[in-house]
Amino acid sequence: MFDYIGRDRKRLRQRNRPFSRVVDTGDVRVFVDHGFQWDGSKNVWLTRARASYVVESGPVFELRPRALLARVTGILGGMSSGDPCFDDFFYVKTAAPEATWTALTTRARSLLASHFEDAKLVSDGTSICLWREGDFGLESDADVAVEVVSEIARNKHDCLAVLRALPGASPYEARGPWNRRHAPGVTVMTPTPVHLEPRGGQWGAYMRAWSECGRSIPRFAVSIDEVGRMHGDSSRLPEHARFATDNADGLGACAIACDGQRVWLRWQRLERTAAQLLEGARLVASLSQLPGRF
Repeated sequence: MFDYIGRDRKRLRQRNRPFSRVVDTGDVRVFVDHGFQWDGSKNVWLTRARASYVVESGPVFELRPRALLARVTGILGGMSSGDPCFDDFFYVKTAAPEATWTALTTRARSLLASHFEDAKLVSDGTSICLWREGDFGLESDADVAVEVVSEIARNKHDCLAVLRALPGASPYEARGPWNRRHAPGVTVMTPTPVHLEPRGGQWGAYMRAWSECGRSIPRFAVSIDEVGRMHGDSSRLPEHARFATDNADGLGACAIACDGQRVWLRWQRLERTAAQLLEGARLVASLSQLPGRF
């Protein structure tokens, strides 16, 4: 009998070992730590998972478990997800409800409600953090936490499928640590190498095309509106490349600039057609070349 009890205790210890590690799941890198920590008054078991958005930007929101009184009385505050089962467990505060519910997919909400009903989840617009404090925890909790965070971090990553399907595109992977992650993208030869990748900015994620250029290329900054009209100091564009802007009305609204090292084109949104992406890459290539080399 004592051997039997001893084996149970050993199995329990093996399923409850503290650890911290990095887990790569596709384009997402998650840092997860799991074990006892001092909260200022006592030791608590902490399960925490953190990751950056694949496209470097996402909605800002805060998710907290509902108090028992709110569940009993049915007086539920916060933004409604349209999923009563989820809303019964969690209170969500956000200024962008549509973007938040897009990021909190059905899979993420299901995992939260079934495994982490007492957890907290915060997104600051660039990264996500899920954590739960308790008297006890299992290693399997960390596995579910990784799945939840990676599911949310892949918000809007479908734009990468369009990039990787471009003719002749050479994909490159996301790089950097979990908290300073650079988004994946592709390189296309048009005929010089141009990089296409999602980026995060103050107003959210957007798509960008860029290429290295020499110092002989003058600095400039122009914008193109939805109907192809150019705004800004177009006189500073290289003479040999002005022809490219005559056919730029298929790009959609975008901004084009050169800082003396790179020429870049930035669209206002992530979602671009393959034709627009290729046209933008060709325009960036033409603007980055000296006369006679293109």
